[in-house]
Amino acid sequence: MSCGACSRRVENTLNKVDGVQATVDISTKIATVDARHDITVAELCDAVERAGYHAEERTAGHDDQSAPAPKSSSIVARAIRWVTVGHMGG
Repeated sequence: MSCGACSRRVENTLNKVDGVQATVDISTKIATVDARHDITVAELCDAVERAGYHAEERTAGHDDQSAPAPKSSSIVARAIRWVTVGHMGG
């Protein structure tokens, strides 16, 4: 993901999932996702991959000292907080 249009597309894709609020930071290539407890990381990654990008889970301890703390103390919220996004095929 290297341009504003790509980051908007990923953000819009994630926000179309019912129960999800997502923002994408193009400089870090990280989508910050707040979602209902019943939404899995796999569902979020699948949505991003259907849009033509690669996504994988990141957690707060994933060598990202600049990452903000999750707003919720819920284990589920932490588990789905970070999704790294990169364009497929290049």
